[in-house]
Amino acid sequence: MRDPAVKERAYYWVLGALTLFLASTPYLYGWLHTPPGMVYTGFSYNIDDSCVYLSWMRQAQNGHFFLHNQFSTDPQRGVLFNLFFLALGVIVRVTHLAPIAVYHAARVFGGAGFLAAVVGLLRQTTSDARARRIGYAFLCFAAGLGWLWGGYVPERSYGQPIDVWQPEAISFLSLYFAPLFACALALMVVFMASALRTEHSGRLRDAWPAMLAGALLGNFHSYDVIHLFAVWFVYRIVRDGTARRFDLHAWLRLVVVGVAALPTTAYVYWATQVEPVFHQRAFASPTLSPHIRWDLAGFGIPVALAAWALAREIRQRRGERARNQSEEPPATSPRAEGWGRDARLFLLTWAVVGIAVAYIPLPFQRKMLMGAHVPICLLAGAELAALTANLPGSFPAIAAFVTVVLAAPSNVLWMLRDIDRISANVGSTSHPPYLKRTEVAALDFLQSVSRPEDAVLVSPDASAQNRFPGVPLMPYLSVFVPAMAGNVVFDGHWSETADYGRKLGLTRRFFRATTDDTFRRALLADNGIRYVLYDNRLASGVPKYPSGEPVIVGGDQPYLPVDWLHAAPPPYLTPVYRNAAVTLFQVE
Repeated sequence: MRDPAVKERAYYWVLGALTLFLASTPYLYGWLHTPPGMVYTGFSYNIDDSCVYLSWMRQAQNGHFFLHNQFSTDPQRGVLFNLFFLALGVIVRVTHLAPIAVYHAARVFGGAGFLAAVVGLLRQTTSDARARRIGYAFLCFAAGLGWLWGGYVPERSYGQPIDVWQPEAISFLSLYFAPLFACALALMVVFMASALRTEHSGRLRDAWPAMLAGALLGNFHSYDVIHLFAVWFVYRIVRDGTARRFDLHAWLRLVVVGVAALPTTAYVYWATQVEPVFHQRAFASPTLSPHIRWDLAGFGIPVALAAWALAREIRQRRGERARNQSEEPPATSPRAEGWGRDARLFLLTWAVVGIAVAYIPLPFQRKMLMGAHVPICLLAGAELAALTANLPGSFPAIAAFVTVVLAAPSNVLWMLRDIDRISANVGSTSHPPYLKRTEVAALDFLQSVSRPEDAVLVSPDASAQNRFPGVPLMPYLSVFVPAMAGNVVFDGHWSETADYGRKLGLTRRFFRATTDDTFRRALLADNGIRYVLYDNRLASGVPKYPSGEPVIVGGDQPYLPVDWLHAAPPPYLTPVYRNAAVTLFQVE
């Protein structure tokens, strides 16, 4: 008979490989179905933030250690650095691979590292192989109940389960969206496994993985440090409370790990305080949590099972206290067999605190929810294994399979939705996943003749409202200029660009036919703009909605853009490149 350990290891390999493949299907679809005359950017969901990550890689590729926010022309000191994207940029420079190839390789390998770390944590927390397998399946595929609401509905905004709009909340979606999320999750699990190990052993040397993981996360995903230490801090309080004694050495180990993570975390905080552009990005553009019911609905079946495990743990501990008071011999719950009590308590604490930290009154609340899905799924796996253990015949396996399948539809809908978007060349925001070859050629030319610090003013996109209804005349190719050409843009990103709303209005005014040249000259000079990128479709007249209604912004008259394709441009703009899609002007 085959060794059970080998079978279990093969199970993790197969399920993990399937997860990483399924999490890559929209990208594979986009690449394999690239229409003639188009170039696939490599993105599908939240193209805005993906381009930010690529701009950081490009800066590192060009030899820069400190990062500038290339989505804003505001003055910057350049004191922030990101070790993760620095490493990816160095790989691009050394291997000469395309940045997008390195980006997705990091996403896949980071996801593999996360899944491997989860296997280690599973083996550390339970000796029940069936519970481990079910918990791993939940982690790989489970989401919440968002599919019962019909998937994501833009009009509902935050008023819907998080599994249809917040990828960092769900493990599968984190592996899909970004390498930063995948690698951050891997380090979070390494940290937690190390914390639990040193709590068990009482040895400080078992805490060094937590020290390293905390220091790295403090640099490139600082929100997670708050999450991790909040969990460990509360767990220490619970442990001391249940033991009715203060464990000084355990607290000192926690402090030592905190000291290891402090320098990088404190540096990032300091950098955001002295760098106004990054301060606005981190603190002035809030990403708040929805009502907690949408978090719980977004975790769905796994959180219900984890809540059942929490309730059972509370009942069991109350019963133990009652028996101790009556001096009766303690009884062991059969459901608790195969679980270390401390490990179960640790996961329960992580699940509760991991959700609670997303409601700390900070402007980046919901970002701190990342990682809470891990203990929820591990607890759900153990609880489902216990609940179905006494079913006859094959029913335990059938019940587990059906439950995991019922937890997965939101992820399936997400993948299908993004594949449909790619087919229609629309994204979750106003930017398309495919660019015309002529657009890419213009960006390549811009990169060849400019310096990274040269600022670019990007014209409104004449067709943005066709891809993203209700948001007309968004800047054309704005997010792709830093990511693909490596330049600074005036109006690039809703949260990265300081004072974005005002600058978007200034951009639309600049390209309006009725604007006087005095304003245009002042805008170019005041922001050090060296190039102007013009969408040739603006020469077709008033942009219109798909319904045929004219676009109206900044007043009650249809927006009539300048026609610099057929009319002579002003003397301070010299056309240096033109093709069917784009005209590039150099500012004299």
